[in-house]
Amino acid sequence: MNKTLPTIILLFYFSFSAFSQSNEDKPGAWYMYFWNTSFSESKFGLQGDVQYRNWNLLGDLEQLLLRGGITRSLIHM
Repeated sequence: MNKTLPTIILLFYFSFSAFSQSNEDKPGAWYMYFWNTSFSESKFGLQGDVQYRNWNLLGDLEQLLLRGGITRSLIHM
């Protein structure tokens, strides 16, 4: 969990300097957060991601993806 905060900060830092692939001069941003967790003493866990894409740095929502799922480990440790 301690590695999550620096990763989020780096993603925000690099997204502010990102530009779209089109010929428009508008800055765009694509924020992504991926996560997974497993339950102790269980083969099952959870995983998911949140992706937020927009124009004008947090102003114009282009796309919001929320995904989640259940995972199962084939090898239980």
